[in-house]
Amino acid sequence: MEKSLRAFKIDDKRVLFIISERYNNLLKRREIEARIEHVGVGTPTRSEVKEILSKIYSVDKDLVVVRRIDTSYGRGSSKVIARIYSDAETLKKFEEEYILARDREEKKKKSE
Repeated sequence: MEKSLRAFKIDDKRVLFIISERYNNLLKRREIEARIEHVGVGTPTRSEVKEILSKIYSVDKDLVVVRRIDTSYGRGSSKVIARIYSDAETLKKFEEEYILARDREEKKKKSE
């Protein structure tokens, strides 16, 4: 089932719009396309997007995978492609290693 254009205020300068979402029964994951308006502030990091989506969907942030964040030059708007898995085993089975490595690298940088 596809839903479209729901808005969530992140803070005073950022708003997340869910453009589309669908549940993939075969892969046991929710596939999300979103847009973040962030005029006057930088592009949100993958970990920020994961945290926001995990709060919106009430899931553990370790089950959220941010595939892409594409920012339009000079516009203060970013397109986000993300997936939310039902369990960690399915996530590890279907996500490519380089995508998971990006997440680990960002966690490492954050802890330093």
